This record gives sequence, C-alpha cells and structure tokens, in this order.
Amino acid sequence: MSAREFNRIEVLARIKSGTLTATSAARLLGLSRSQVRGLLDRFRCESISGLRHRARGQTSNQQFRPGTRDLALS
Repeated sequence: MSAREFNRIEVLARIKSGTLTATSAARLLGLSRSQVRGLLDRFRCESISGLRHRARGQTSNQQFRPGTRDLALS
C-alpha cells in the first residue's frame, strides 16, 4: 500500500473511533465530505482492502498490443 493509502486508513480509523469529524477529515485528506463518506462506507464494509486503488493490477489503457514494439524495431 502507498503512503497515501496508509494516511487514509489512519484518518478513517479516527473518524470511526469518534475523535475526528468527516469535515475535518476531508480537509486533512484534501477531499470533499461526500468523498470521505464514500471512503468510510467502503472502509466499514471491506476493511483495509476496500481502500486500495481499484485499478491496481490492471493493464494500462495506453499500452501497445503485443508485437507492436517488435514491428516498430524491425
């Protein structure tokens, strides 16, 4: 996990424990309050794994088809 994801976990855990409000968390994370609520819902349902980036492990949309590189180099 990235440092940003670990920071989100820490902030969301503080919201869950009641020591931080969603508005304050939004300011800390640089997000809107509704985005923080969405993250908090995913955190409650899926725990830490719900906060990882959804596109992790996917191939890029900008990636060339296999063989294109070989064709260009030949």
